[in-house]
Amino acid sequence: MAVIVLQSHRSRQEQTWIGRCIRSVERWAAIRGHDYEFVGDELFDLCGPDYLAQVRHADVRAITNLARLELIRRKLAEGYDRAIWIDADVFIFAPHQLKLEIAMRYAFARETWIWARDDGALIPVAGVNNCVCGFARGEPDLDLLIHLTRHVAAHRQIRDNYQVGGDILKGLRVVLDFAMFDNIGMFSPKVLGAIADSQADILRLQAQSFGSEFYAANLCITHDGNLLPRAEALMDRLESSGGAVINQYLRTSGSA
Repeated sequence: MAVIVLQSHRSRQEQTWIGRCIRSVERWAAIRGHDYEFVGDELFDLCGPDYLAQVRHADVRAITNLARLELIRRKLAEGYDRAIWIDADVFIFAPHQLKLEIAMRYAFARETWIWARDDGALIPVAGVNNCVCGFARGEPDLDLLIHLTRHVAAHRQIRDNYQVGGDILKGLRVVLDFAMFDNIGMFSPKVLGAIADSQADILRLQAQSFGSEFYAANLCITHDGNLLPRAEALMDRLESSGGAVINQYLRTSGSA
C-alpha cells in the first residue's frame, strides 16, 4: 500500500522546536516505510484567489484548513492509496509505537483539551482536531468537506479559522461518523507546563480524560509565550520517556 505523509511550514530548515517536530514526523514516516513530502507556502496556491480573499481577516490557519484537504486530494489522485497530513507543531515522541491506520475511509485526531476556569478549576473538553488527518483514495467525503469549507467561506463572514476547520468537523462528527486517531494528544499550555514541572494532578487529568496512551501530540507552545524557553526541555521529557511522563497516569489514582 502506497502511503504519503504531508507537512507544511514556512521553512523546512526551521531550527526552533518546530524544526524538531518536523524532523520527528519525517523520521516516523521513514520508520513506517511511508513517502514524505514537505510543502512550503506554495501550499496556499491550492486554495485559489477567491478563498484567500474570503478568509483574509482570519489567521493563516484558515487557509491551511482548506489547503491540507486540497493537497490530500491531489496526492490521492496521483495514485497514493492513503494520504496523511500532520501539522508542523505535532511532535512524535514514541515513533515506533505510533500507528496511524486508515483501514477504511478517513480519520481525524481525537482531542481532549484541558483548560482552566476563572476559579482555577481544570476542565477537560472532548472534541476532534484536524492537526492530523488521513484519507483513503476514493473517499467521497473528502470532496464534501472541501466543498463545504469553500461554501462557508463564500457565504459567511470569516472571523476565525475554526469556522472553516474545527467547528465544521465538530458539527459533522455524529452525522458522518468518521473515525478518530486515538493516540495523538492536543496538549494545552496547562498540560505542557505540567510536563515540564511534573505536576501529577494535571497530567493524570489529561491522561485519564483522554483514555488511551499518547505517542505524539500537537504542542500548543505558541499559546503561552512563557513556554517558549522551556520547549526543548519538555520535549526532552516526552521523548526520553517515550510518553511515559504522561501515560503512566492513565490507570493510576491518588498522588504520584
